[in-house]
Amino acid sequence: MDGSADRTPLIHERVSRRRALRMGLGVIAAGGLVACGGRQGSPADRHWTPEFGPGRGLVTNEYALRHSEGEGAITSPDWIATSGSLFHDGGCGWSGPIDGNSPDSGSLTATGSAVLRALSQREDFARFSMSCELWADEPTETERTPEQDYDGVHLLFGYRSPDDLYAVTLVRRSGTIVWKRKAPRGTGSGAYRTIATAPLPATTRTWSHFEADVGVDNNSVSLAVRQDGELVLGAIDIGAQQSPPQLRPGRVGWRGDNTEFWFRSMSVAPTEPVETAAAKPSAE
Repeated sequence: MDGSADRTPLIHERVSRRRALRMGLGVIAAGGLVACGGRQGSPADRHWTPEFGPGRGLVTNEYALRHSEGEGAITSPDWIATSGSLFHDGGCGWSGPIDGNSPDSGSLTATGSAVLRALSQREDFARFSMSCELWADEPTETERTPEQDYDGVHLLFGYRSPDDLYAVTLVRRSGTIVWKRKAPRGTGSGAYRTIATAPLPATTRTWSHFEADVGVDNNSVSLAVRQDGELVLGAIDIGAQQSPPQLRPGRVGWRGDNTEFWFRSMSVAPTEPVETAAAKPSAE
């Protein structure tokens, strides 16, 4: 699943898009800045498949989170951005060009996406299977965000707050896949704990298909990640002192560090515990 048939136009337009954003988002503004939300899941429809519009525009940004009632704030029924800007581009979600500045209401002069945190409005994901296609550029850096080993694109899940979450790297400057738990500690900020890591050369400038299966039981969280059908990480979090597993439902989303990226065909399907499914009576 390399996406070669439709990747070429995307790459050929990248330079013009970047120039448009840095000159005031001329291309996006011409089409109107509109929120592009997908189908909002409901208790009766727990499968989440966010959709993005065919053109280019802003979905939401950190300005909207801080000024939800402010003039020009652009919100989404599917997404919130706690940092940076999330755009739609040709049916894909897009980080926008990377810069280290704070976005205005329409992300017209800056995206802030050198530090992107885009999360689902839904916060009821515990056990689930996620699949998507990801296209990431080579990591860069800004004056605000110098080069780091962890630069890349990361899947967030079990997100309860900025200090209570899981993050797993899908593309990382250091050429590894890393699963981390960030847990609250006292009154200070949360601390990261590495659960598992494995070699995984960063796949950039091509489409890759990722799948992540998350399981939760009474005292642990399991994770299996596949890239293009191959298992690249499988581990269980049983916790550590002052850093227990995150067993409650939370948000899912994306974290980008110094990396421009696109994602598409994202699907998050909540799953049931194996023992619960097995205990169901038969139809006979």
